[in-house]
Amino acid sequence: MAKTMTKSEVNTLLRKHLKRRTEIGFGNLIVNTVLEPPNPFEPDKRRLPRKAFVLVALSLLALVGVFVGFNL
Repeated sequence: MAKTMTKSEVNTLLRKHLKRRTEIGFGNLIVNTVLEPPNPFEPDKRRLPRKAFVLVALSLLALVGVFVGFNL
């Protein structure tokens, strides 16, 4: 017969399971949004930033520069 588990036991088991899964997480979401996808044939090669992210970052930086320039 199946063992009945308490809420805290299930919570502990779930946390242990998720810590073993390194591909899941908010940090990986951010890194995968900013950087190009990894090349499976060259896993040690450095990942470059996505062109769209660089464009958005530079546009925001220019916008902040214009705002500061006209208001100071």
